[in-house]
Amino acid sequence: MSLKIIQSKERLITPSGVALVGALLEKTDIANLSNRLGKPKDVKHQNGNCLISYTGLLCQGKTVYDDIREMQEDPSFFSQALHINSIPSSETLRQRLDYLGSELDKSDMIMEQSAKMMKAVGAEPTPTFTGHVALDVDVTIHDNSKTKKEGVEWTYKGIDGYAPINAYVG
Repeated sequence: MSLKIIQSKERLITPSGVALVGALLEKTDIANLSNRLGKPKDVKHQNGNCLISYTGLLCQGKTVYDDIREMQEDPSFFSQALHINSIPSSETLRQRLDYLGSELDKSDMIMEQSAKMMKAVGAEPTPTFTGHVALDVDVTIHDNSKTKKEGVEWTYKGIDGYAPINAYVG
């Protein structure tokens, strides 16, 4: 079943943009490749489902594992939008991402699949007048003040959290 996009004057505030994220991730082999990084005991929630589910959360600006419960309230939409077969629990998500994090550190899979996605959609970074391509790099503070996550530290913004670095090419 495919999603229908209908133009309307009605104001909608929904996570419908997750469908675009799913469409972009569908241009990659990230799910299949991450599934090969180890066989989980719980076959229902494969590595790819967990990685893509969390990517869907991050693209909504949500960083807390428990935010996955919002996806579980409408599993048919999120499963369809992200092209996955199940939404993991917050506990499964945390455990699987802990495992995948160490495995992904050993590979170039994310970089390779990002490049594949950009090629698939015809994205071409635009050079400046000097011929250089801009690389915008910035730290994004994720507030984890009221959580008990491991690795949370005091950030330069004066809160407990993480400070991952993001980059945008072009």
